Amino acid sequence: MQWTVRLEARTSQGEVTTTELVTFSRPVMVSTLAEVGLVLSETKALLAKLRERPEIGGMRTGAV
Repeated sequence: MQWTVRLEARTSQGEVTTTELVTFSRPVMVSTLAEVGLVLSETKALLAKLRERPEIGGMRTGAV
């Protein structure tokens, strides 16, 4: 099964911009997002893509 993480930015006017950040594969037996998990290399790729986005590149990481 393939999973894709997307970033969706919405303006106050309702315009939406969607960017695919990372796609990865997991066994078919995984049925929920909670069971997917990311390995270190996938997490690093996801963070790198997030930092490339100008509207969030300056944001501090680690905040929840």
